[in-house]
Amino acid sequence: MLLWGLQHSITARPAFKAKLTKIIPAAAERSTYVLLSGILMLVICYYWQAVEGVLWQVDQPVLVKVLLALHVAGWVVAVLTSFLINHFDLFGLQQVYLNLVKKHPPQPDFTDRFFYKFVRHPLQFGLLMGLWSSINCRRVPCHIGCRGTKSYLYQ
Repeated sequence: MLLWGLQHSITARPAFKAKLTKIIPAAAERSTYVLLSGILMLVICYYWQAVEGVLWQVDQPVLVKVLLALHVAGWVVAVLTSFLINHFDLFGLQQVYLNLVKKHPPQPDFTDRFFYKFVRHPLQFGLLMGLWSSINCRRVPCHIGCRGTKSYLYQ
């Protein structure tokens, strides 16, 4: 997990990007970042070891239904928000394609629409809502939720 965090921190720096674009075309920078992130995430999943222990377990029927509704709503917010973003641009595919066909990328067009009217980062908000509203929370998902909440609050 440390490798993934380091990769995210280091590759986001302008100095690293300047050195990287001397090796690969600038249009491939984003897709290279996404590829490395995906590879490191596969490594994390392959070597994952669960930590035993339960932090909370909700058994009261009304609370179970409320938490389940919040849990589902969080993941629905995350998925719907992902469609407000240009996936091809997000994964770096649009930049590579436009470079291949010798077209200039369009100016970013961000508008406050849908969930963005209410929350600054609705994708991360939905993910955190989905993680935190679990009916039972084991140690590792709670740790991931804590780290995500910290980065969300202190941006």
